[in-house]
Amino acid sequence: MANGLASDRIQGFCQDSQGMIWICTWYGLNRFDGHDFYTFRPNDSLDANSRLKRAEIANDTIYLNTVSGQTISFSINDYQFHAQNGVSAHKGIRFKRKFADSDWNSWNSVSNGIKVISVCRSDVMVIKNQEYPIVRALMEDSKHRLWVAWSGESDNGKSIGEVCIYNLDGKLTKRLDVDYVVYSIFEDDAHNIWLGTRYDGVVLLSEKINGSFDIYHYTAGEDVGTLSHDYVYGISQDSNGRMWLATLGGGINIVENGYEVDKLRFYVPEKYPLKDHSRTRAILESDGYMLIGSDNGMLRAKVETATDKMTFEDCFRSGNDITQPATELIHIYKTKSGIVLVSSYGKGIHQYDVSSGMFSEYLGEDLSRQQPVFSVLEWDKNKYWIVTQNDLVLSVRADGKNEYFEPIELSGLIETQPCKDNIGQCWFASRDGLVAVKSDLKRSPTDTHKVIFTEMSVFKSGHRYDKILSPSDSVIQISPDDEIVSIRVSALCYDTPDKCHYSWRILEQDTTWHNVNDNIFNLPHLGHGYWSLEVRCADRAYCRKIENSIIYLDVLPKWYETLWAKSVFYGIIAVFSGVLLWLVFRFKRLKHLYSSAINSRPIVMMSAAMTNIKPEEQLSESDTEFIKQVDDYIKGNLNSTDFSIDSLSASLGMSRSVFYRRLKSVVGQTPSEYINELKLQRAASLLKKEPQKTLSAIAYDCGFSSPQYFSNVFRKRYHMTPNEWRKTVIDTELQ
Repeated sequence: MANGLASDRIQGFCQDSQGMIWICTWYGLNRFDGHDFYTFRPNDSLDANSRLKRAEIANDTIYLNTVSGQTISFSINDYQFHAQNGVSAHKGIRFKRKFADSDWNSWNSVSNGIKVISVCRSDVMVIKNQEYPIVRALMEDSKHRLWVAWSGESDNGKSIGEVCIYNLDGKLTKRLDVDYVVYSIFEDDAHNIWLGTRYDGVVLLSEKINGSFDIYHYTAGEDVGTLSHDYVYGISQDSNGRMWLATLGGGINIVENGYEVDKLRFYVPEKYPLKDHSRTRAILESDGYMLIGSDNGMLRAKVETATDKMTFEDCFRSGNDITQPATELIHIYKTKSGIVLVSSYGKGIHQYDVSSGMFSEYLGEDLSRQQPVFSVLEWDKNKYWIVTQNDLVLSVRADGKNEYFEPIELSGLIETQPCKDNIGQCWFASRDGLVAVKSDLKRSPTDTHKVIFTEMSVFKSGHRYDKILSPSDSVIQISPDDEIVSIRVSALCYDTPDKCHYSWRILEQDTTWHNVNDNIFNLPHLGHGYWSLEVRCADRAYCRKIENSIIYLDVLPKWYETLWAKSVFYGIIAVFSGVLLWLVFRFKRLKHLYSSAINSRPIVMMSAAMTNIKPEEQLSESDTEFIKQVDDYIKGNLNSTDFSIDSLSASLGMSRSVFYRRLKSVVGQTPSEYINELKLQRAASLLKKEPQKTLSAIAYDCGFSSPQYFSNVFRKRYHMTPNEWRKTVIDTELQ
């Protein structure tokens, strides 16, 4: 009863032709539409006090018997009860205490209500780590073990991590004795495991006979032979046995063939062209070439026996052409058939022909215009998983084109390259855990559903009026006095109604869909006339086909929009038109003088940048010095990994709480708000002064943890994306 049932005593179930579930209870008849229960009770003339005892359904009519022996019927089309004199029961489909609906959900009557058992589940497994929730890297090794690098955040805001080994069934078998934040994992030909970290260089693991590991740690330094940078985001091995390490600040590092695990020496090739612009994260060998992805395009180098003979050439540096990826590359992937796919930030998946050096659009072009596409994984022949910011999408290609997309909602997917294991499972990284898709997306035989309109609410003069909509309703009439009109819809998916995401549009005026967070949406103020309201639903729990539904809105005109009112209005216009023309001619000179006066008034420009800092005349000398010290420290440490509010307060000789109160009293902002404001001011300055600089470089230079986080914060502050802001500033200066 707490969920809306009329009674916890259940007499039976049935399902009508529209797919709705009807529950006969002791105190009334309930309809369940996938979200809520509606209760229908007989009116007083039909023995409302009698308890419902039995019910049967036939031809969209429910026949009920009461304890008193009366037989009544209920029409599903108009939701009305009627007396059935002389009829004890109808020979239809009998209600049962245990019932299976069209979605294979089992409905059972229990002592305290209803128990629903869902037997149709998507074949998806999620592995979570409470302390380290984010998956940063994953790999299946030659022994068919799954290596997973987790990361999290400590109490002081510093990133922390661990590396775990799992069986392919998702069972944890080992936690390694390393606590680095690992962003890449690779197994070389000698079965050594390489871990590329975010802060601590590279870690090399050599497995012993007893299953334990010897651990060797290498970091950046000034000495010859050390790493050029401690951020290692990509690791690969070429056909000559050399190890290639892509760093996020020191270019490419190479370890020659024949290395000893405890005596590694790294060096950056002399002919490597991106030493001054060296953010690299992707590296792969294909057809005798090493392909290197950076935030300034892609390079390739023909694999030579002697490393000093290798030369690097640009594949592209611009990314403006639609047939090329964006400048900032994320991953390079090679399919079983030898196709090289390149994913870039904001332009989907492109194919790269190594022999010709040409790019072409391949996957994700439709998705990339809606959200960033991070990576791609080959599932089967002509089937690919596309990892986007919000969805995991199965793309099936036919005749060189995408035939269809099948989305699964997995919030928090990240740029980590996914992998496919030897038993056919595909593994994906997210901010909420490790996700395994264990089979293809299978459909049930009865997976076609329909969106139905269930209720309309009208707000008029401060009061709310509700109306239940029938499946037979095709037109909704809206009065001109209706201030707010809301429509409630439902997709008939009873097992996972919370996974249904709805959107709507008015066909006559909308070319795009309006998304809503639930199944209720407010209609816009439409002009009088006949409008077509279309609603669709995406079921993210299963890949089901849910048919769109259309209902028509008959919006009645206001009094001044009627034909007689318009006639009176145009008559008045005609009468006064001559008077207006005379007034215009008579006061022409006055208008000219007035315009001249207006044009000569000084224009007062107001700064759009508002702040809570007190005027200088209200600041004491110590407050002014305090603000200067805070600004100097923040601007000098924006991109420092050790920068925190604790370090800032310590540099001023204050405790965190004292510093918080002092800054709040002077500028009216918390330390986090003030720091973010300075970061955004610096980012805005760089966007204007350095138009050639990428968003990723600006984000990291200003101390943001990722380009996505930077874009979200910037949009929230300036109400536009960084690219839109930069374009606006440049266009303004050109004008």
